Amino acid sequence: MQTALYAFGFFLFRYGLSVLVTGVIAAHITDGRRNVLRVINATLASTLFNITVNVTVFLFAVYGLQSWLGRHAAAIVITSVYAGSVMHMGFTVLSRYRLVADIARHVARHGWHGPKRWVRTQIARAVENRFVEMNMLQKWAYRVAGGPAPNKLTDAITRQVWPLVAARGTGLVVVVAIYVVVFNLFTRPVLLEHTTGLNWLQAFAWPFALAIDEVFGTRLAEWVRL
Repeated sequence: MQTALYAFGFFLFRYGLSVLVTGVIAAHITDGRRNVLRVINATLASTLFNITVNVTVFLFAVYGLQSWLGRHAAAIVITSVYAGSVMHMGFTVLSRYRLVADIARHVARHGWHGPKRWVRTQIARAVENRFVEMNMLQKWAYRVAGGPAPNKLTDAITRQVWPLVAARGTGLVVVVAIYVVVFNLFTRPVLLEHTTGLNWLQAFAWPFALAIDEVFGTRLAEWVRL
């Protein structure tokens, strides 16, 4: 039972810490009036933080614990950390489903220009909301001052914001691609098999199988190792 609690505990710890840290980072590096930058910065900060924690904790479990614990105990900790990381990654992807789906719809409709069109859509909504919130006197003063029409204001803000969004978005894609290819597809599976004798799927299932065996007296963990 403890092995499953380790995995779930690590998942909850990761999620809470991620929300706290990324919220603080995003609040300091974004303009509160620009929704798009807040989304991009929060996503970038969250991704960098989670990747750093994933790599650091996993490597510490692999290289730092085997000298303190026996092979079996170390394998339990390593697979629990791995399972918790996978659950956290899955939860993160699901929690950002709407954002990804919204951007994907713009890409499907506008092709290469989809991301920029998505940025313009978010800015257009913010501009529209700002105009709706203005009272009659403010609207009158805006017209007298010769303020640009909402669509022209949207275009101007988009031109200002897009280079920054594009740079950080590209950086985000590159970091995630390197993490997935170098660490998830090559490095971590090799280390898992070397330290535990389990492949990536077995390593995910094994701590839960041990918990089931402990509660119900089954031999599921042995079957997972086959």
